[in-house]
Amino acid sequence: MRHINVENPDREKEIEMLRMALNMCEIGVDYQHAELIKIVMDKLQILKLEFSLNDANELYSEWMGRWEYYEEKQNKKNEKS
Repeated sequence: MRHINVENPDREKEIEMLRMALNMCEIGVDYQHAELIKIVMDKLQILKLEFSLNDANELYSEWMGRWEYYEEKQNKKNEKS
């Protein structure tokens, strides 16, 4: 996935805090990947040892689809400007 510039109004505070904390611990992640980490951790807390590769694949596909949609929306917005 290529890096997408996520505008500040579109950023969730919890994900942004996770991104900053990880970067301060020398685990460099962008906003999108911080969101993915949070999504996976939330699902792991729910499913615990029942978490499967299929769950991971499903989460990743949904996450990727949301970011592709966001990028398309941003491109259309920029074309109008």
